[in-house]
Order: sequence, then C-alpha cells, then structure tokens
Amino acid sequence: MAQSETSPNVQNTPAPYPNAATTEGEPMEAPKRRNPLVLIIVAVVLLAGGYYGWTRYQFAKAHESTDDAQVEGDVFPILPRVGGPVLAVKVVV
Repeated sequence: MAQSETSPNVQNTPAPYPNAATTEGEPMEAPKRRNPLVLIIVAVVLLAGGYYGWTRYQFAKAHESTDDAQVEGDVFPILPRVGGPVLAVKVVV
C-alpha cells in the first residue's frame, strides 16, 4: 500500500484560494489592486455631498419657506375712533 486511506492525498486537495497554483511549478497570480483614483473620486463626491447637505440643513434651520409665499392666518385691523396716536389697546378675553 503506497498511501494510507486516512492521510489526505496532497495532489487532489483543492487549493485554499481560487487563484492559487495547484502545482509547485506554476506561479500564483497576484491579487488585483484597486485603482486609487476611483477611491479618491468617491471620497471627493461624498465630501462634497456632505458639505452641500450640511449647508442646506443650516440654512433651513434659520429660514422659513412656503410654496406660494402666503401664510394662512387671521388679520384683525385695529382702527382708532379718534384722531392721533393709539397709546394702548386693552384686550378682554
């Protein structure tokens, strides 16, 4: 008996990595590297979007907006019955 059935057959075992060589004579393929330009572009786009969102948020906190530039509310005109300035307005609820 040349090999025991309990020991693994070295030539038939799968390689631990898909690109790994199965025999000792073949070189392994180098892992593919990512293009750093793509990562830089993605980082710049994310930073620009974050800055734009932050400035819009800060603006919206301090400014009110409407769709048709009108606010719904009740207006009560106060007219004096006498000529001259109104010094006080007494409101009874």
